[in-house]
Amino acid sequence: MKKNKNKLRRVQLCALSLILSTNVVIMCNLMNITQQDKKIINGLKISYDSLNEDNNQIKEVNANYERQLNELKQDKTTKYCDNAQQEMELIKPFEDSDKENYIKAYLDIVNKYSEYVDAPESLEDYYTDAQIQIMLKCIETETFEAPFDAKVNVASVILNRLNRDEFPTDPIKLITDKNQFAYGRNNITEETKYALYYAWYIKDTTDGAIGFRSDCNPSKWNGWYYSSTDGYHYFYRLEGINE
Repeated sequence: MKKNKNKLRRVQLCALSLILSTNVVIMCNLMNITQQDKKIINGLKISYDSLNEDNNQIKEVNANYERQLNELKQDKTTKYCDNAQQEMELIKPFEDSDKENYIKAYLDIVNKYSEYVDAPESLEDYYTDAQIQIMLKCIETETFEAPFDAKVNVASVILNRLNRDEFPTDPIKLITDKNQFAYGRNNITEETKYALYYAWYIKDTTDGAIGFRSDCNPSKWNGWYYSSTDGYHYFYRLEGINE
């Protein structure tokens, strides 16, 4: 019995020794893994710091580039603004004496520098294609075979009415209302288109007229007062309008 106890004790001691030695190996392996991890982590940290530093340098380079680019754009915009203004001044003498070529040159300059200079609000910004078309038909009909200046005058009357509260703001309703305007012609000439553009972009050439007739020129008509004639129409405006 005693021998069996001693034998069991020796087996237990051997088993304990085996467990302890295995744990030591495992701990050693764990320590080795931990050291490797530390090396990897340190390496990654160094790489991250390096990348972060490079990234900051790239950001600084990009910021400098953007700043220089904006300065160049500013200089370019200023240059083109000056060029546009100079070209506008060159054509200014023809604003009244040669309206058709003036508006063509004006629009060419506007389109040429549109990327750098704020363009004026266009006719197309305000009105639909159908509304513009009815205005063109009206001008074409009311001034058939008349010179460019006469077309601009009729275009001015249409726009003057559209800007007044007592008239419809829709060109289609304004023109097609009974006994208002003629608009039967469909073949629109380039001249007529530029006449409308001149009245829109440049100025009213009728001193604020809101009506016209071609048969006679009474001093007062429809509550309006005679103001001028272009040889094709007699124009009328409300008393006191000087714009």
